[in-house]
Amino acid sequence: MRISRAKLLAPVLLAMLALSGGGVGAADQTAESAYRSSIGAMKAHDFARAIPDLKRAADGGVFLAQYYLARIYAIDGQPFTNHRQAFEQLRALVAANRGVDPYLDKRAPFVANAERLLALYYREGVPGFQVADAGLAKAHLEHAALRLGDTEAQFQLAVMELDSPDFQPRALDTLDMLAQTKHHAGAAAQIAIVYSRDRQAGQIPFEALAYATYAVKIAGESDRVWIGDIYQTLYCAANPANRSRAADLADELERGALNVTDGDRQPPELGRDRQRVLGVLDLGGAGTERLCGNGETVPDLKHTAAPAGGQPNVIAKGFNSPVGFIAPPMGAGLKDLETPSLGDEHGEPLGGADDQPTQ
Repeated sequence: MRISRAKLLAPVLLAMLALSGGGVGAADQTAESAYRSSIGAMKAHDFARAIPDLKRAADGGVFLAQYYLARIYAIDGQPFTNHRQAFEQLRALVAANRGVDPYLDKRAPFVANAERLLALYYREGVPGFQVADAGLAKAHLEHAALRLGDTEAQFQLAVMELDSPDFQPRALDTLDMLAQTKHHAGAAAQIAIVYSRDRQAGQIPFEALAYATYAVKIAGESDRVWIGDIYQTLYCAANPANRSRAADLADELERGALNVTDGDRQPPELGRDRQRVLGVLDLGGAGTERLCGNGETVPDLKHTAAPAGGQPNVIAKGFNSPVGFIAPPMGAGLKDLETPSLGDEHGEPLGGADDQPTQ
């Protein structure tokens, strides 16, 4: 009996289709597989090894691959650092996903993060490629803050508006809201800086010290040193009467913040309590005694953890303060990269308890 050539080839073709994932979905399956294979390298902080798989997955349209590839390119001082590529990747991702639902779409927090970083690039510029554009920087922060409800974008937008007489009152209101309803230490510290200077808001020493005191008490590990520096400066400069008034007001701020929420539903902040890839700031002697210039001991304030729903206390850019220029803590801004155990290529949980998004 003769067996046709077509019959001989049929099993081979079926086997090839099985290995490739079959028909139209094969390319998508390859992209998703590439993203999944990159996760182990990213968890091990071996970003150079993760890049090829991330590029293949990003080219195949995998959202989280596009996001993490941009974040990795934006890490400073590495052989793979490429700020131009990071900028272009972020710009494309934001443009393609600006309409995400801030309440229902799991991509929304990632888009907000990407938009904040894109705003930072527009503020600072990308050497040899993109000149600084303050207008576009503010536009992206406004979209992330107002449309996507991103707390850190609201904070950065308020900081940007502090130096404008027309917008400073609104900025101070925003910072006060973030400090009390979001337990945002950076916002409280910024208010302290404003009240310690002769700005439009007026120089109010006891209120400056009160907000600095409150900021120290709610600050996370990465912020406690620079906020402690501000608190130390203001405490040492205050007279006994202002210290007493500041202590009373700080207690009021703390009691009020523990009982106040804004009532608005916020987009889920995925992985907000996870350790940063580059590590937290080495506090070194943060627990050592602080002294004023006259030898007086600065009170060591007991830290008060933010209640459930509190926000991460991270400032993304250095600024001038009463103690000089405050550099951002390690792991903030463009150097900040979340550990990629948040979800699959679509932003869905990977399945294990440790991999569930923090809602």
